[in-house]
Amino acid sequence: MRIGVIDSNINLADSFFFEKRIKVFSLVSGPTSHGTNVLKVLYKIIPQQTEVVVVAILGNENKSSLKLLNEAIKICLSEAVDIINISMGFEKINNSDDCTELKMLCKTSEKHHIQIFSAYTNNLSEISYPANLPNVI
Repeated sequence: MRIGVIDSNINLADSFFFEKRIKVFSLVSGPTSHGTNVLKVLYKIIPQQTEVVVVAILGNENKSSLKLLNEAIKICLSEAVDIINISMGFEKINNSDDCTELKMLCKTSEKHHIQIFSAYTNNLSEISYPANLPNVI
């Protein structure tokens, strides 16, 4: 099994990750705490031999863009992951080309039986994107 994790960079020097099968694509530079913690939690519930593909898109102040999210999903698809975890979301998106592409990528993932799990919300008032898309959990 291969799991894609779209988040921040991770601290591979952390002894927790020794002997783990982790491949990292960094689309941004920035802090490692969020991604490191997400990956540690994930490894508590998955088999230790699971290969994880981390795509870092959260930069300084844990901010990102739909364009980077789309690029990260493309990387996960090209790496043939079975599941994609996105521990973030966007509260507001417009009907831009990036929004259209996000919807298309989520449909493509579903077509290839790749389940996307995404954060529901960060502020309890609205469901964030991509979690509110019909083919994302």
